[in-house]
Amino acid sequence: MASEKNRRSGRRGQPLRRRVAGVTPLQTVAVKPPAVRAPDLKAKTAQDKAQAEDNRPHSDLYRPGAFLDLPPEAAAYDRARVVVLPMPLEESVSYGGGTARGPEAIIAASQQVELYDSRRDAEPALTWGVHTLPPPGVLAESRKKIAAAEALAAIEAEAGKHLQAGKFVLGLGGEHTASLGLARAVAAVLGDFTLVHIDAHADLRQEYQGDPLSHACVVRRIAELPQCRRVLQLGIRSTSRDQADYCREHEERDGPRPFIRTWYAWELHRDKRWRKELRRLVKGERVFFSFDVDGLDPAVIPATGTPEPDGLTWRQLLRIADIVAGNARVVAADCVELAPASGLHYAEFAAARAAYELLIRFLEKW
Repeated sequence: MASEKNRRSGRRGQPLRRRVAGVTPLQTVAVKPPAVRAPDLKAKTAQDKAQAEDNRPHSDLYRPGAFLDLPPEAAAYDRARVVVLPMPLEESVSYGGGTARGPEAIIAASQQVELYDSRRDAEPALTWGVHTLPPPGVLAESRKKIAAAEALAAIEAEAGKHLQAGKFVLGLGGEHTASLGLARAVAAVLGDFTLVHIDAHADLRQEYQGDPLSHACVVRRIAELPQCRRVLQLGIRSTSRDQADYCREHEERDGPRPFIRTWYAWELHRDKRWRKELRRLVKGERVFFSFDVDGLDPAVIPATGTPEPDGLTWRQLLRIADIVAGNARVVAADCVELAPASGLHYAEFAAARAAYELLIRFLEKW
């Protein structure tokens, strides 16, 4: 007796046959394979053109109230205490790409974020106001590959202008290299600062693939700024021997400046001792807070160029922000390295929600 599988699929090596309406059961009709069509070159050209059009910045996402979809009165520059600076830089990505689309994806997703905060029984964004800026300088022209040095100069100039006006600057990346432009602006306008850095990677290489401005070197470049007093890294779980050695050389309080303290992810997962130390190290400091989304576990944000397992939880991120906000004055922050991916829109929403949660905490003291 033939098996159920054989009755359904016919004998191996013979064409599948089926019954056709109006034909007696003794008659069978061979099923013809579908015709193979030649590629439609015109359609392909149209798709390429559409993709090229999509590679241009979307101006509607850079209107004043775009981030969080705020009404005009809450997005007016004169009233807003926060400016959102898109930094769509993608010049040195070394694994997964797409970070140039990160700022627009975060802004678009932020329009689905509820403004109400139940812990504070308020809608904080309407209280302090947020003004969304267009990308600065050369980054406003297109998403084509732009030299990092030129992009960093544009970011520094634009961020510096708003820091001088007394605004809190939130940068949206873009690859992590963009953070250097924002750090330079903080140093030039406000002076000494501490970098609080959440990331899966130490980003302390002297150079990477021959490029000293690679995303893998950004924290090293920030640490070299004379105004950088301390580098406090949390969530690290991927580094190299030379970076670990560099950290050890700078982990003594009376050693080379800046002082560097690295909390690996396993330390944060192990117990809560890191909280007391972080609180002590940020006490009274002026802080630039740099948040690489791959610092979180890929279960929270998988859409990033170099996802690493065993990352920080959502609650750990917010606990870090609570400690920093409660003991220091955060003057600027960024959210970088989101690489939007089809079917993973929840990652974009998580990044947008994280950006808002950070702002809620950092603006309470302003």
